[in-house]
Amino acid sequence: MFFVFYLLQALTTNGLHSFVVAALADLHGTPLAAASTALTAYLIASAVGVLAGGFLVDKTPRHELVAVTALGASAALLVALGSVSLPILAIIALMTAIGIFQGTVRPARHMLLRSILPRDAFGKAISMVATGAAIGGFIAPVMFGWIMDIGEARWLFYLLAACLVLIALTVLAPKQRIVLPPDGAKRS
Repeated sequence: MFFVFYLLQALTTNGLHSFVVAALADLHGTPLAAASTALTAYLIASAVGVLAGGFLVDKTPRHELVAVTALGASAALLVALGSVSLPILAIIALMTAIGIFQGTVRPARHMLLRSILPRDAFGKAISMVATGAAIGGFIAPVMFGWIMDIGEARWLFYLLAACLVLIALTVLAPKQRIVLPPDGAKRS
């Protein structure tokens, strides 16, 4: 599940970072300078969200709730960006909010992953999720570039939102701690 989580998160992160400026310009006629400002606001807010999320996950054991709430809010705001023509300040405000929510997901994600990882297989598990992130990073420019090439900028926002909903579903999927036999024991 975390392989899929990281794959989809890399897909959405790369899609936002690489294509949101062009999508805002194509879809709403947003000037490139304003769309770039919205992306910058998103990136700064994402860092703030990571800090806030770190404090938040220390205060609650409900890391799934934190992640799902932030993912759902981000998805809803992305659908709004793709559906409604907004003034520049509203676009910047929405991108800032999306950044805060997306940043908040990261500490919750780490706590969720840590809760199910066996200590003796931490490296293998991290390599699996990192592979998911690498694959998502590879797919994003191909998929979102194609969407932009065919002139469907609106679908960039909808697909990003759909990916966030799918990530939330991976968070909600039942998980159990993996128990591995001690080293040297026969594995079946």
